[in-house]
Amino acid sequence: MVSHQTFIVLAYIFCALGIIGALNTIATASIGSHHAGQNDGANRVSSVVNGLAALVFAGVLLFGLIKRRAEYIRAYILYMKIHFGILVVLIIILNVIVVIFAASAGGQDEHNKDAALGAIGIVLLITGIILLVITAFFFFFLWIVKGALRAVESENSNRRYEAASTGKGNI
Repeated sequence: MVSHQTFIVLAYIFCALGIIGALNTIATASIGSHHAGQNDGANRVSSVVNGLAALVFAGVLLFGLIKRRAEYIRAYILYMKIHFGILVVLIIILNVIVVIFAASAGGQDEHNKDAALGAIGIVLLITGIILLVITAFFFFFLWIVKGALRAVESENSNRRYEAASTGKGNI
């Protein structure tokens, strides 16, 4: 059993890493690279928007942790779930496109069909491994943030109980 304080510390570390990662994403996309294929405007804009959203929600989580406000932590959990869902859907769509392309590239030649089926198998295996790793990280981070949420709710409940029992008003 992990203590409430441990979850709070882990959530602060997770939040700090999220802020650093978001700033890195924004900086990398803003500066851009002049190598071929990496200077695509739509990808850069998408990265900046994703980085800004991550930065804003990391700030929401940080505010919730500092002020012990459960509703902000819940908002971050919702962001995590939506972000994870979108990521999984995009990976699956990309996977379907690659499989369709590989299947259509096989043509009528039997050797090409075998090569296409092999490529499809490899794509499905790699995609499955990637989804498994992403899902494991998602649930690990969700466990940390939900643990911090339980810790904050427990602290708030204890403060309300103490305030009511001593007659000193609300928190």
